[in-house]
Amino acid sequence: MRQLSRAYDWVIMALAWLAGAMTLAIFGLVVVDVTVREVLGSSLNFTIGTVEYALLYFTMFAAPYLVRTHGHVYIEALITRLPDGIRRLLEKVTYVICAASCVVFAVVSTMLLVEKIETGVIDIRGVDFPGWLVVVPLPICYGLVTVEFLRFLFGRDSMYRAGGSTSDSL
Repeated sequence: MRQLSRAYDWVIMALAWLAGAMTLAIFGLVVVDVTVREVLGSSLNFTIGTVEYALLYFTMFAAPYLVRTHGHVYIEALITRLPDGIRRLLEKVTYVICAASCVVFAVVSTMLLVEKIETGVIDIRGVDFPGWLVVVPLPICYGLVTVEFLRFLFGRDSMYRAGGSTSDSL
């Protein structure tokens, strides 16, 4: 079980690092595209489509890590002022809603992935991509985000404590 936990942690970190690398790659690609456009007068055909796909992948790859590290956006102004018992109850309700929502997204995106694989659709933009390649991170990463919310639900950690600092707020 410990090896499975380590492997899972490694996957979360690898996806986060990959998301960071994709950010740098997007930045570099945009700089190159703008430079080529200014020097040669025409843009690279594949830049816009590639950046669109990379933004989707970046978002999905970063999501499990952000949930784990309390890096996602939430409003704690109300919940921190509640009595402990009510706060813990609302936290658990929030975790259940978030996990259930992610399960729905994972199931629907899995159905979409299967449909794209079966139909063999090609996504045509600046670069032709198999349709399944566009949606493949969705069920995987929504599944990982579900696990992260379940860890909050059944664990002792809270996404509202030991998170960001008070200087992060207005």
